[in-house]
Amino acid sequence: MKFITVFMSIFLLVGCVAKPQEEIHYNLPKTANKTALFINEYLVADNGLIKTNLSDRENDYLSESMGLWLCYLESSNQQKNFKLAVDALTAHMLLKNNLVSWQVKGEEQEKTNAFIDDARIVGALVAANKRWGDNYYMDIAQKIMAANIKYTMNGDFFVDFASKERSKKATTIMISYLMPQELTDFMEAGQLTSAKLAANLAVLKKTPTDSTGYFAKNYDVTNDNYHFSKNVHMVDQLLTAINIEQVKGNTTAFDKNIRLLIKRDGKLYGQYKRANNQATVAYESPAVYGYALQYFHMKKEEEMVGKIHRKLRSLQQLQKKDKYYGGFIDTTTKATHAFDNLLPLLTEGSYIDE
Repeated sequence: MKFITVFMSIFLLVGCVAKPQEEIHYNLPKTANKTALFINEYLVADNGLIKTNLSDRENDYLSESMGLWLCYLESSNQQKNFKLAVDALTAHMLLKNNLVSWQVKGEEQEKTNAFIDDARIVGALVAANKRWGDNYYMDIAQKIMAANIKYTMNGDFFVDFASKERSKKATTIMISYLMPQELTDFMEAGQLTSAKLAANLAVLKKTPTDSTGYFAKNYDVTNDNYHFSKNVHMVDQLLTAINIEQVKGNTTAFDKNIRLLIKRDGKLYGQYKRANNQATVAYESPAVYGYALQYFHMKKEEEMVGKIHRKLRSLQQLQKKDKYYGGFIDTTTKATHAFDNLLPLLTEGSYIDE
């Protein structure tokens, strides 16, 4: 009897052990964009998520990265790989309240989202539903949208993030987070009224610039005030300009300044100081050039597109015999970042023939 009891106890303990998560591996076509092949080889983890870098953040996975990866897989018509990426997202990043964790460290989810990433993921899921007619993707999109309506809106306006650990909602929205197409997806899905869509797009369209031509950084939804940071990130500035172009807003002052910077310095730096329009960092960013490529393409400035594309390529590993071929990486130090590969992958692939 004692033997049977011990045996049953062991059986129950073994039976209760959770099954390990199956590994996810994307099978990209050999003809895929060379940056996509680099990402798949070196930045995709066994769980299907995207590593933030190859050094101190190999076990950190961002919703930003998964949103961009989903956009790439959908736009390049990779249905099976898209499904695998959605599986990875729902298994590791989707919170119980249907917001998307902005960061997973190892297996630990941050309990806060980032609205821009949730919106971009929704956009990819909606596009996938339209492309392949699979309602599974729309069902997930609806859940994420409903959660953001509930948790990431303050009155009529979306805000930067939500967290159930915070008793008060955020009060500001980064202007670059207001992506018109993704906001329209919310309305077309029945999650957002046309009046609230118009209110959020009005915030975007009315965004002021400073005397140099840089846009305001964010908007306070509680007092109708725009705020200007001391330093500007060109990624945010360019995405803001792209968003404003889409709603036919005014980008004249910004356009004049960015052309001045390119002519003056022969390049674009990652950050600038508003007060004197001088760079505050020494680095160039592939992501900055990726958004600049998209911006000038929207403006139908093909000469500028060519100039920016050459700058972008100068930061890329283009030696076919190098194992890091196609990546935006320092091959000596292995310094790279997921965003600096994923963003150019999307923008370059859309406007430049390989």
